Amino acid sequence: MLAVHGRLEKSPVISTYVNRQGRIDTVGISNFELQSAIATFYLKNPEDSEIVPRLYTQMYNGDFSQVAPNVMILKKYIYSRIRPMPFSMDMQSGISQDRKCVVKRQIDDAILGSTINFLQFKWMQTTNFRQLPKQFRKMKPNKVDALLLSGTMDGRTYVSSAIELAKKFKNGRHIIIENAGHDLYMQSPLVSETVLAFFKEKEIGINRMKLEPILFE
Repeated sequence: MLAVHGRLEKSPVISTYVNRQGRIDTVGISNFELQSAIATFYLKNPEDSEIVPRLYTQMYNGDFSQVAPNVMILKKYIYSRIRPMPFSMDMQSGISQDRKCVVKRQIDDAILGSTINFLQFKWMQTTNFRQLPKQFRKMKPNKVDALLLSGTMDGRTYVSSAIELAKKFKNGRHIIIENAGHDLYMQSPLVSETVLAFFKEKEIGINRMKLEPILFE
């Protein structure tokens, strides 16, 4: 992985691929664009991530045709269409000082750089958005009946963060689902049955669930 990104950092590539109309398209791919494509399309769920080893093997050998369509989607529809309201909300939400120090320390060595959150961290350093008060980050303990589900293969919302959040729900139930991703509701009927049981106010006597693992290619 490092070798592929290191090469692109020095010299972006141009790749061809067959588009949905069956025609040949061409797209340039820089290191940042590859990082963004991996973070956007291949980390969300295990079924997305399973091809990552094969994908990097192909790119190491000079073949970027499989990732090229997703890079084109980024360029056409995501990079050029940043919506004002979500952007403003993200900027005002800001980042705690402790978290900022951690990100600054790790960002240059991270394989995907800052792209897991797109460019938000860098924008926060350069834009002059008024930050919400510190109380915004402090969730008070509560007695809300809540069912919280976390997938260990979720590349968007991390289990460690969910565990800290779950502590605030005194009447909550946190279930960690091994081998599940971000869209865990669609990955097993066991998940939807558990949610349905919760809404029917039935007792849920588990705090872990295990799905079949995805084998990497």
